Amino acid sequence: MHRQLFSGDYIPVIDENFFKMIVQVGTVIGPQKTGQHFSRAYLNMVRRKGFRHESTLTARGAAVVNYLAPSEAFAFAVFLKRQIFEFGQDPNQELVVLA
Repeated sequence: MHRQLFSGDYIPVIDENFFKMIVQVGTVIGPQKTGQHFSRAYLNMVRRKGFRHESTLTARGAAVVNYLAPSEAFAFAVFLKRQIFEFGQDPNQELVVLA
């Protein structure tokens, strides 16, 4: 789930070029390779002024679930991905991860 951890110095700045790459991945590359796409809600979220796509909370949440209930780790990963990429919920908000 977290092959490219966006934390600390590795949190990307979402400028116009980075946003274009996100759109390309979410509307062309992702659907071709996996059938999944980034929703309008997600694109609107990352487009917000000052948004930081940090993955510290989601990584910690995934690690805790994997430790406490390994059989639920995959379901939790799917839950997080849907909340962020389908419903446009901010991964920086604790309630998204803890829901």
